[in-house]
Amino acid sequence: MSAADPTYTALLDMAYQNFNARNVTAVFAVMQADVEWDTGIQGQYLVGKPALRSFWTQHWRDVDVVMTPLAYHALPDGRVATRVSQLAHDALGAVVIDNQVTHIYQFEGGFIKRMDIKSIHFLDQL
Repeated sequence: MSAADPTYTALLDMAYQNFNARNVTAVFAVMQADVEWDTGIQGQYLVGKPALRSFWTQHWRDVDVVMTPLAYHALPDGRVATRVSQLAHDALGAVVIDNQVTHIYQFEGGFIKRMDIKSIHFLDQL
C-alpha cells in the first residue's frame, strides 16, 4: 500500500474536523453536489447534499459521534482508504459505538464524489 496524496489527506482531515464540529457547510464545501454517501445502514446510500444534511441532522439528535482519521492509504484505482476511529455516545452519555472502520473516498475534480464504508479488515485484504 502506498501513501495517499497529501492534497487529499489534508482535505479529508479538514472534512473530519468540520464533521466533528458539526460544521456541515464546511464539510459540503469539499464535496460534489451529487455526492454518494454510504450511511452504514444495510447498504443504504444517500445522493446529494440535501439528503446528507437531513440524515446527519437526524443522526446527531440520536447520538454524538466523533470520527477520527487514523491513517490514509492510496488504493490502486485512485481512491483513498481511511482508517477511522468511531466513538459515539447517546443522549445520556453512554458509549454506544467504539470501534474502527475503513472509509473509502472517490474524488472527482478535487472534491469528494463518493464515500463507502468497509470493515476495518478491508485494508488487510489488499
